[in-house]
Amino acid sequence: AVLVLASKSRGINHPEFQNEIYKMIEESPARDRIITLYGQFPARAFDTIISSSDIVILTYELGGQSGIMAHAFAFGKPVVSSDLRAFREWIEESQGGLVATSDEELASHSIKLLSDDKYRESLSSNIVKFIKNKTSWKIVAKQHIKVYEKCAWRPAPFARYFG
Repeated sequence: AVLVLASKSRGINHPEFQNEIYKMIEESPARDRIITLYGQFPARAFDTIISSSDIVILTYELGGQSGIMAHAFAFGKPVVSSDLRAFREWIEESQGGLVATSDEELASHSIKLLSDDKYRESLSSNIVKFIKNKTSWKIVAKQHIKVYEKCAWRPAPFARYFG
């Protein structure tokens, strides 16, 4: 397996965190199988990174729903995520990944998904169904139209005035 660590660089905002990551990579016995990609990726590059992965691992400590999870789901990629409420709810509803409550679970869930092709494919299939039935653009558009119809002023039907 190859770990690709792709992240928007935080530049001067969190240099101690970046240094900690670089040190962990340098000290890792698997350092020759770790690729780090930092920067603001153009959409096409980001799509290539996500679409070429087998799984996407989201190890957030804080946050809400992630655009990266939605991006992974758009490509049908199962996720292993930290136990943030928004992540957990999406994973439970979609059945498209696993939630880790510890570093040990993060590792074991990742290994399970990488070593069990059939299980990984079933999660991917769940994601495709979830997107088609719950979050597709067609569904989002219909929901927006319903909201707009409730908010929009419309004159009474013509017949009411001349009727």
